[in-house]
Amino acid sequence: MARNADTAEQDRVAIAARRAAILFAIAGSLAIVQAWMPGLVRPEQRLDFALLGLLDLVAGGLLLALPWRRLPAGALAIVPVTALVLVDAFAIVGELPPAVYSVFLVLLAAWVGVSLPGGTAVALTPAVALAYAAPLAAGEPRADALATGAIVLPAFALIGELLAHIVGELRTANLRLAEAALHDELTGTGNRRQAMDALQRVRPGDALLVLDVDHFKQVNDHHGHATGDAVLASLGALLRRGTAGADTVARLGGEEFLIILAQAGTNAAAIADRMLGDWRATRPATTLSIGIAVVEAGEAPDDALARADAAVYDAKRQGRDRAIVGRALAHAA
Repeated sequence: MARNADTAEQDRVAIAARRAAILFAIAGSLAIVQAWMPGLVRPEQRLDFALLGLLDLVAGGLLLALPWRRLPAGALAIVPVTALVLVDAFAIVGELPPAVYSVFLVLLAAWVGVSLPGGTAVALTPAVALAYAAPLAAGEPRADALATGAIVLPAFALIGELLAHIVGELRTANLRLAEAALHDELTGTGNRRQAMDALQRVRPGDALLVLDVDHFKQVNDHHGHATGDAVLASLGALLRRGTAGADTVARLGGEEFLIILAQAGTNAAAIADRMLGDWRATRPATTLSIGIAVVEAGEAPDDALARADAAVYDAKRQGRDRAIVGRALAHAA
């Protein structure tokens, strides 16, 4: 689940950067068009507007080119800083009414709130205030601009933080739903859906262990389903403790579990024997049978699972309470 969450965060950062790049491209294109439209820009400002528009396009291109999936989420802070610098340049070069600047800051606050962690909008407010004041300092101070700034600057922080809170709550809720969809409540392991998802991502050298609780029906019949549930819960806890973060532990259904040991190779049998020993040490109501298959090059994941499953039945035929390594693919006919 942690790996899935990390991937989702990387995707979110990349998408936010892509959206910002599109906005920069739109702003740059509009500035270039505006520079040469009659009556919109004074003749002496046309070249400056066109060059600033080109800078917008370059900024958008750089945002698209950066390897966002390998950068921390905090690197996105470069977007609002760059936007403030460029809009200040436009404001200093030509007339930019306070109302237009205010709309820009509201839109920027919305992007910050949706794309960056909570607290970012507040942290950026001093920079926003400085950016808002820079064009005023470069020109003639205006009372309406100062009055607008007194409203817009607190609004920037409020809008940004409110959206960040809402987006954060939604992300947390989505992560919980995603986890619940892949989680087996009784055992604390993954469920069959997670097992099948993980199975499709196995690589040569990964080991598949299929575990089956021996005589589980007798446990339920003689001691009750509460005892059977307790056996499964205890086994789930033991399996989770005995595997590493890169491994997968999931309940396939009933009393059967699948463990995927990343790049365990020939060590898989020793790991399985250790699990059996740890389980015996709990003085359980019943034993385990384990079938093992190491994924081979070119082997389909379902075929590797079938080999591990067949090894479980070999373990049961040989007396249960043991781990059996399935036949290698070249000899499994």
